Amino acid sequence: MRSRIPVVNRFFDMWTAAFLSVLLLVSTMAIPEKSYAGETTHVTIANRGFETGNPPANWSVFAGVWGTQLTIATNRSIDGTKSLKITDTSSTAAYGMVSNKVSAHPYSTYEAYVAVYAESGTGEVYMEFWDSSNTRIGYAIGSTPSPGKWHYVKVRGQAPAGTKTVSLLMYSSKANVGTTYFDAVSLRRIDEVGTVKNASFETADASNLPVDWTQAYGTGAYSVSTDIAHSGTKSLKIVDGSPTLNYGMRSVKLPAAAGQKYEASGWVYAASGSGHLYLEFWQSSVNNASDTRVGAVFAGSTTTGAWEKVTVSGTAPAGTDYIVVLCYTPQATVGTVYFDDVAVRQIYDPPSRSFTPQVTGHPRLYFTAADVPALRAKATDTSPNPYGESFASIWEKLKAQADAYMNETSFTINYAGGVSVTYPLPPVMPSPRERPPNVASGPYPYWTAVGSNLQTRLETLALAYVVSGDAAYGNKAKQYALALADWDVWSDPAYPCIGGGSGFSCLDSSYITRGVAAVYDMVYDLLTPAERDKLLDAMYEKGIRPMKRDLETFVDQNIYYSVSGAMATAAVVALGERDFYDVFLNRRTKFI
Repeated sequence: MRSRIPVVNRFFDMWTAAFLSVLLLVSTMAIPEKSYAGETTHVTIANRGFETGNPPANWSVFAGVWGTQLTIATNRSIDGTKSLKITDTSSTAAYGMVSNKVSAHPYSTYEAYVAVYAESGTGEVYMEFWDSSNTRIGYAIGSTPSPGKWHYVKVRGQAPAGTKTVSLLMYSSKANVGTTYFDAVSLRRIDEVGTVKNASFETADASNLPVDWTQAYGTGAYSVSTDIAHSGTKSLKIVDGSPTLNYGMRSVKLPAAAGQKYEASGWVYAASGSGHLYLEFWQSSVNNASDTRVGAVFAGSTTTGAWEKVTVSGTAPAGTDYIVVLCYTPQATVGTVYFDDVAVRQIYDPPSRSFTPQVTGHPRLYFTAADVPALRAKATDTSPNPYGESFASIWEKLKAQADAYMNETSFTINYAGGVSVTYPLPPVMPSPRERPPNVASGPYPYWTAVGSNLQTRLETLALAYVVSGDAAYGNKAKQYALALADWDVWSDPAYPCIGGGSGFSCLDSSYITRGVAAVYDMVYDLLTPAERDKLLDAMYEKGIRPMKRDLETFVDQNIYYSVSGAMATAAVVALGERDFYDVFLNRRTKFI
């Protein structure tokens, strides 16, 4: 899947190559590798495009009759030449096909994308979670928003306690009447530890006990106290008056997986006695009726009369489905102990090489704030180079392109087979599209050119802002980047790409990630704190996280190197601002 380099990208490259010094922003340090929020893993749904078998292999009739309401269609398709067609003429009967069940992990989040075309009526997709006895214990639903075009139907759900498998159901409900096509089914698992709820104990119930915490041992010793707090105005207070009893409160359950490493931390103020912080590993059961603790690690406070940060870490043993934090006073302790600001994160082994930013402000990716006056001066330099081009003429070309972008409301891309597609601006996540007529089989990589065009606009507008000082350019770039942050994904869900790890990174996501990173870096001063967080979250969730997973399998091709470079670009612009970005930069340097 190759993509041409847009002309304006050549201007951008000439500009940066001609008089922007690429700084060495990082240096190696012997510091531990930081944590990041989780992993994204592709889950294989066999025969995702209904290309094999009639009825399709690896799918079963849920309701209806194969060959009557349920058929294979060849007149509409996204992935290959076929799709599943449901013809529903009854307002009292439901019809559907369900995928084979695949292994699932309790507390993990699952996200499915299905290309659905409803000629009339509504098409639905169910994500169903099953226990070991094949009883459905949970589900999530997505549906087409309107008929008459292809849509990506997204379904997202967290696997309940006791989950063993998950399946996807293509469905037409009892009340629905219409004809619907389903194709390009994809599923991924997202493992994120998340955050401890009410971690600072600021919220109490009517009994003055902390909301989202559960009494684990003993009663009557707990309260939300205003006596002292590490942050905010409150903390958890445990008054342990017995040398023979133990007391503790547990946090909410947080997703975890066997073999992964986790760290819990919290601030402890022992007025007397000592406080312990436990990180507990649990295996779930249906409805949590008979959960089993499969492991635990702990650390205790060592001082009295002062706040002390207590940290404990451990590797989740076999069978782990979730973790909890336990604020605890042991049996032999008599005293009064306060707990506050509890946190959990996933951690990783120290890398062979780690990084710290040498320039902590922005911009810093291609140049620093100190370089900007010189860049602006060069923009007026009419001295020709050996090729007859001057810095001033390069700037005028880039500015003219930026001015053209300022007046756009859409852009059009010409694809194979005479197909032209117009995309709106600010950018909206594209819908599935059938392959061009001269392409024998699909899916077709429409998003590659979309990502490239968007990268060009983002970089050109951002650079025009820096050189000219005109905030209109920067605000337009910001508007586009924030719109991209609202997309569900930055890589076409219908297009399988490198590695097969996450299934959600390719050339398209590499282009968009680079563009958003450039805007974050060059337009930083125009972004509010909330907007900066939004772009950082988007670069991680839609760019870095799936890229990291896909890069674990080396593929010697241009897509692999483009993706790894984009991951490094995003990591550099946010290095030091999120505590896990050196992990991704370290991974990228392995391929240089």
